[in-house]
Amino acid sequence: MERYSSSMAGAMAVAALLSAKGTAAATVNFTTYRVTPIHYPGLANMDSGDAAGDVFFGMSQLLLPQLCPLDPDFLWCQNRAYLSGGTAWMVYSGFVVVTRDAYGEYEACNPCQGHGTPDGKSDIMPCPKGVPNGTFACESYGDSGPPPPPQCQGGFQIWQEDCLNGTVYKTLDNLDPKEAEGLCCAACSADPTTCAGWNMPQGDNGTKCQLMKEPLVMWNGGQDDSKCKAAEVDHSKYKCWYSNPQYANFAPFCNRSECSCDVIDNHLAVGLEADAMCHEDSMSRRSLERFALKPAASAAAVTPDYWQCSDAVSEACFNGYKPTANCNECATDPTHWPDLQRAGCTKDMIPHLCGANFDTCEAEVKKVCGSSIGQKNACYSCLKANTHEMEMADCTDVYAEYACTGGGHHSSKWETYIEELACHMHGSWYSTTATGECKGKELTPDCWWFIDSEIRTINASCADGKVIEKVQTTRPECWKACPGTDGTNSTSACFLDCLFQTILGNSTTGLAPLDANILVTAFQDAFTKSVDSGGCQAVHAPPVIAAEISGVANGVASPEEITDE
Repeated sequence: MERYSSSMAGAMAVAALLSAKGTAAATVNFTTYRVTPIHYPGLANMDSGDAAGDVFFGMSQLLLPQLCPLDPDFLWCQNRAYLSGGTAWMVYSGFVVVTRDAYGEYEACNPCQGHGTPDGKSDIMPCPKGVPNGTFACESYGDSGPPPPPQCQGGFQIWQEDCLNGTVYKTLDNLDPKEAEGLCCAACSADPTTCAGWNMPQGDNGTKCQLMKEPLVMWNGGQDDSKCKAAEVDHSKYKCWYSNPQYANFAPFCNRSECSCDVIDNHLAVGLEADAMCHEDSMSRRSLERFALKPAASAAAVTPDYWQCSDAVSEACFNGYKPTANCNECATDPTHWPDLQRAGCTKDMIPHLCGANFDTCEAEVKKVCGSSIGQKNACYSCLKANTHEMEMADCTDVYAEYACTGGGHHSSKWETYIEELACHMHGSWYSTTATGECKGKELTPDCWWFIDSEIRTINASCADGKVIEKVQTTRPECWKACPGTDGTNSTSACFLDCLFQTILGNSTTGLAPLDANILVTAFQDAFTKSVDSGGCQAVHAPPVIAAEISGVANGVASPEEITDE
């Protein structure tokens, strides 16, 4: 559970702790790339990525001309509106960053717009007081709202915009408004077999708490329409920093006698999102937990079990969450079949798993379990009770669980391309806050990272073009078959279909995916090779920050302020 403290007080506490313990903890450096309009300098309050992470991000941006008319509320589409409608002079900049070997929570750093508090209707973050539109600012999920009481700091997801409906099995009345939220959490924690969450219909200042059991029903945007407040039981929410395995490397910088850690709470450390925007690993982990799957070879003989078989087949014969082209042969060969049998597989199950289809699976989940979608345990129980129907619909455990939790289908194939590319590249993203940046090139007790060197700044169009050219050399006939000029128009549907299907492959046509390292190498060569050798020319601009370019539309520098060498 995120906790809250004063940034200044937190920085002083961290400095005192590091001074006392010394700063001999291991340091690391990493190469990262940032893509922004040309006038933004440095990495303070910026998101960046390793080569794979930025190839994913850069290629995904090419989809926006097709995606945004269909889904204008998609965050990248909203950002695009504040970057001259997508016509800003975009560049990649490469940096070598030095930091301590402990990474915090990844923060979303995006151009802010307007002032005030979030309205719940837009993903665009309002600008802090005195900060002009277009300035990059960072936020963490769950940062909003006052600090939760101690009883709620572990084991609960406190909702900041939504509320809960469902079955109320116990009501606590006449509570002290100052203690009501904490008493709500305490009462729910004391009844772990029944309580799945709680709702305070009068909000923080109310005197009533409703304890709720499964199935819970999410009231999306409930706090916009009423004074309610709600929380859901979530055992993955850790009460103390040292209880969270993610923060094990923070032991030299945090005090184990205290539940909170200022260096984490104040986001001084570099944030890391591994496998950026790839949800297959988290979906698989949730499926393993929900269906209580056992290791494939844990028993000599077991009762047929479709869900356990699904997990075992995906481990042996899937690429991520999708079956490989030779999945049927893989599953039934002598190397894998004995283990799959021990996992509960039968020969009848294999064609359904190796023919996994999210569309038919999602449709069947909606048909059979539609009334319980989004209600967690109730929907998972429905899946297990209707295993045969899910098998006939070519569900895997991951597909069924994803549909059951309301993951649903993407609004268009363009969003599907984005998620598939994320899982194909397995890149990493970093967030680097201004509060954690060192004033010089030294990690001192009051700072967490600094830029050791800058590699090069190059036009995004050049870097993206180098990657596209490399992809096109492997399958040029696809672009040649596009109608009219679509084969050379990088915003056309045909061009983008060719690009993403060549990268990701197409199991229906037997097209194999392209090795992600080919794309990474092409991207890196754009920075490291000379222009004569196929690299991109360096570009330069005055280090103009957003505050100094007021009056320029959408925070984008005018052509007169930019030089291109």
